[in-house]
Amino acid sequence: MEGIITMRRASANTRVKLFSAAVVAAIALIGPVAPASAAASSISVSVLPTDPLTSSVLGVGDTVSVRACFSGAVSRSGGADGDVKLILNTRAAGVAWAGATSSSLPPGGAINCLVFSYVVASDDTVPTPPTPNEVKATGIALANSAQLLVTGFDPITAATTSLTPAQPLSGGSPSAILSLDLADPTLSSSTPADNATGVAYGNDVVLTFNERVTPSVSLTSRSCAGGNTATVVTSTNHDITVGSLVMPLLVGPSYDASGSLSYYRVTAVVGRSVSYAVACTNESSTPTGGVLIPLRYITVAEDADATKNLSNLAIASNIATLTSNSHGFEVGDTVVIEAAATAGGAQPQFNGAFLVTAADANTFSVDLRKAASSSTSNYAGAPDFASTAASAGTARRVIEAIANSSNKVT
Repeated sequence: MEGIITMRRASANTRVKLFSAAVVAAIALIGPVAPASAAASSISVSVLPTDPLTSSVLGVGDTVSVRACFSGAVSRSGGADGDVKLILNTRAAGVAWAGATSSSLPPGGAINCLVFSYVVASDDTVPTPPTPNEVKATGIALANSAQLLVTGFDPITAATTSLTPAQPLSGGSPSAILSLDLADPTLSSSTPADNATGVAYGNDVVLTFNERVTPSVSLTSRSCAGGNTATVVTSTNHDITVGSLVMPLLVGPSYDASGSLSYYRVTAVVGRSVSYAVACTNESSTPTGGVLIPLRYITVAEDADATKNLSNLAIASNIATLTSNSHGFEVGDTVVIEAAATAGGAQPQFNGAFLVTAADANTFSVDLRKAASSSTSNYAGAPDFASTAASAGTARRVIEAIANSSNKVT
């Protein structure tokens, strides 16, 4: 079903009148027409994503291509490509056209679609009710004498050609309304309550968030370089950084240690590409399934235990030695290290939950190849790091650190 906006021009000086109809999925815009002496002709503009996402919810950095398609061959005259903009209710300044075109006609037909690349930005506007978060196209704007020339019709020269009512962008199969979610999930409640004391051992931990959360990121491709560096590409944006611990699952032979639950330390992040060290078979980019699970912990702390400030960091052969005067930790304790840094910046390879392997009055050591949630699951270690004074970072003893991939967490 289409919504139609009709524009009919009696003369060059006649004001355009708009008449709108209900819209379900596609849209059509009837633009400037031939002179009054000629039969009225239409120019239709349909706004549809050409690359529907696996999810209908877009976040910062997600990209969707939007086609504005005309009933005749279209080209630009005057101005620059960037002077042609698709206006969205989420971005009043519009999405500038980069000159990309496509055709909605059979192969070999006329080019009649302008392709806009919409990259969600953190300063985009999230629409308010009654249609919260819904992304809509509201018009096409032209600046600096730019015109859109459509074969067989008058040129579009108006400063802004409105789409009234605004048209929802939809994608996927079956079609789903695209929406924005620019806010991270927040914890609404927990059982037991955060910082609760006297909680019986064995009780379930229940965390309720303000929106659905997913502990894993799906993957689209994999590659292995040099037989020792795996790189996977995620289907959506993520907050994984160098030094983070990740568990790859069902990615392929050697990429996730044949399906065992092993964590690996991230060595490089470029956009949605995440690299980690593992013995893998050389191959170029190959489509894959599977997921990447960033390691997160729910921790149960000792009632009387306090955080200890770190004053020095060092790594030798994957054993991290940390200085914290009178820390009180003992061999076998589980400690959570957070915000480890030196004067030179963050040192994320120290962060996480680990088992203490050695301790004296003012220093303690942990094995960076082993996660406290499963000390037998090895992952790639960190390069040696000379003893350096820390500018930030804390450590605290916990009774248990429960990984988000554990069967204790649902």
